[in-house]
Amino acid sequence: MSRFLDIQVSLFDIGDFMSFKEKATWLYLAIAVVVPAAYFGWLLSEWSSTPAEEIAFVRPMIIAVIASIVLNIVLTIPIAAVKPSEVDKTDEREIAIERHGEQIGVVILGTGAALVMGLLWFDVDHVWSTNLLYLSFVTHAIVASTIKLIKFRKGL
Repeated sequence: MSRFLDIQVSLFDIGDFMSFKEKATWLYLAIAVVVPAAYFGWLLSEWSSTPAEEIAFVRPMIIAVIASIVLNIVLTIPIAAVKPSEVDKTDEREIAIERHGEQIGVVILGTGAALVMGLLWFDVDHVWSTNLLYLSFVTHAIVASTIKLIKFRKGL
């Protein structure tokens, strides 16, 4: 039993060189890539045989969003459990990195939202506007996380 726990802990103990925030950002990025990739892969396979306006995409999209949230929470818990004292530790550098990544990411999200408004103004079918908005959130998560990870490694 002890050996199993050692293996399990070592999977989440990436080392002392990474802060909790950096580990959580890696996890967030992985989830932001994998779950939407599965959703958009499913969507593309549906588009190959069904007109876009007839695809029942709402339930799979809701499942993807909820899965992302749940996975992020559930998988962050073991990372926090390894060194609970690090969870609340945040220094000025991490705050600046977080702010910088989110500032760039929110530009992407805002651009996507503006494009969605344009689609809605021209009465384009909601399948396009909804998926564009989801893609905007996903792109925001990926870009912001990537920028944060670069800043964690290379500095501000």
